[in-house]
Amino acid sequence: MAADLWQTNQEQGGAPREGSSRAALNQVIEQALGRELSRRRDLPPHVQLGVRADAALATVEAAYARLSARYRPELFIDCGPSVIALAAQLSDLLTAAWTELNQRRRPAPGDVPDGRADSTSRALETIRGAVERRTREALLLRAAGDREAAIRAFEAVLELDPHSSIARAQLAELRRRDRFWPRLLARLARPFRSPDDPQQSPAT
Repeated sequence: MAADLWQTNQEQGGAPREGSSRAALNQVIEQALGRELSRRRDLPPHVQLGVRADAALATVEAAYARLSARYRPELFIDCGPSVIALAAQLSDLLTAAWTELNQRRRPAPGDVPDGRADSTSRALETIRGAVERRTREALLLRAAGDREAAIRAFEAVLELDPHSSIARAQLAELRRRDRFWPRLLARLARPFRSPDDPQQSPAT
């Protein structure tokens, strides 16, 4: 979505010069997400996902996957905390709609009720929700510049979901930057010696 908005911004008059282009783009994205949030806030669950009220589970899942991919907070990591927060609220609306439609679903003909399967499904949904919440918190911390807290938050995500590609990628980048700055400062702290410095001359 961010790429689409950037393209639209260019088509409507071109991007400003480098200094203000990012701020202008962030403002456009924030306004667009704000309008979308206002539009969606009071919609019924099936309208949120763009499906019929009696849609099959597979249809609900496909619609949820398509829409949630559009508003994933990590897509807006460079847009600032306010934009990430708006994307997170949109994601929450979609997740709530998906959850309610799943709970309403009646067993299809031939389905055999299985209490253990229902219990497992609820547990997985709870873990999924916790992972999404922790991931959003970590992204907000990173956008706010709190690097150490962001690292701890992403590590907490991996404790819940060791396969989270978002948490792994963000941690790798944060740790890479942590290694970069000490090396740079150490290099800058070395005394400068010109080629004519007698201490640099080979012994005779």
